[in-house]
Amino acid sequence: MAKDPAFLFYSSDFLSGTALFSNEQRGIYIFLLCLQHQSGGICEEDMINICGTHVKVMSKFCKEGDGLFYNIRLKEEVEKRKNYSESRKKNRLSTPLKPLPIKKKIVVKSYVPHMENENEDVNEIKNEEYKGGAGGKPKSAKPILFRESEFFDYPTFEKAFENTKYSPYNIEFYYESVLSWSDKGNKKTDWIATVKGFMLRDFKEGKPVLKNGKQVTGNANGRTGKILNAEAKQSLADEYEEFTRNH
Repeated sequence: MAKDPAFLFYSSDFLSGTALFSNEQRGIYIFLLCLQHQSGGICEEDMINICGTHVKVMSKFCKEGDGLFYNIRLKEEVEKRKNYSESRKKNRLSTPLKPLPIKKKIVVKSYVPHMENENEDVNEIKNEEYKGGAGGKPKSAKPILFRESEFFDYPTFEKAFENTKYSPYNIEFYYESVLSWSDKGNKKTDWIATVKGFMLRDFKEGKPVLKNGKQVTGNANGRTGKILNAEAKQSLADEYEEFTRNH
């Protein structure tokens, strides 16, 4: 599995824990947290060179038996995130794939609205983030199973939706949904665009599954508007209109 590119950052805890720090000390502290996350630990020489006379910052780290310095909270959060990702992967891999009958339309009962027309192709959704331009990632050359794509790695899949208009959605739910659908033999060239197509349809029907873990009922002009802010709602509505014009 690729190295996890992120760690959980609790802003409230950070603000309270650095209330008496100067701006310079906060900057040093953030730098050291990032360095620990990337390297696994900080050697004493680097710790002294970076902290200088800022004892307050150094006190946030403990020297362990391997001679390296660690922020204990960060070390625990990284380990918890790693264990969670590994457990999800083992659960998925423990479910064997079954042969798919030839020329048989497969519908996942728990996610019927997305599969009503197997000829609908959500791969071509207008999405510049995943067409290779402006820092995006290119689509695969040919249709592949979700398990064969880079987004089968959950942290990579989750990162694809960070800081986007899709952030309010329950990413884990849609991960499991698209995995279940793909395991029935469905292949795509652009899995992120496919998932966004699912999300857009749910939004239009007024039942997007959000991070609160609940599937909202009602229509897109009703209860959904109380959960998604107006800007996010309008942005998704505009994208849905563009999606339907091209499909």
